[in-house]
Amino acid sequence: MMGLLVALQTATLIVLIVGVVLYVRQITRAVHDIGETLADVRKEVIPLAGDIRYVLVNTDGLVSSARTTVESVGRVAESVERLAEGKAIADAAGKVVASSRSTVVSIIDGIKEALKAFKSARPEPGESREEEPEREKESKDERQP
Repeated sequence: MMGLLVALQTATLIVLIVGVVLYVRQITRAVHDIGETLADVRKEVIPLAGDIRYVLVNTDGLVSSARTTVESVGRVAESVERLAEGKAIADAAGKVVASSRSTVVSIIDGIKEALKAFKSARPEPGESREEEPEREKESKDERQP
């Protein structure tokens, strides 16, 4: 009877050791997969951050140039109004300035919204690759009426 009990204990101990080894092996695989995923994310995020910086710098230049252009158009409109002293010419110039200002503001707002969408489209560090197609599918569903 004692021999049977020792054999059962030995068998149980062996099963436990094998189970622990298999469990540690699975954890090691998961950690390795996480490391590869983080390396892939890093490879994609670093160039993306550079592109975003480049776009933001160019956007600032575009806004500054557009603002200068709008101010120049405004000054030209004032000069035309003073020279011609005609109400029709002054009204037309004022409409052109207002139209160009609203167009520039709309373009700038569009660029800002595109940048926001661009930033929100990149995967979060905690997300896996398998969740990305679901997020893309959800964003396509949101865009459809």
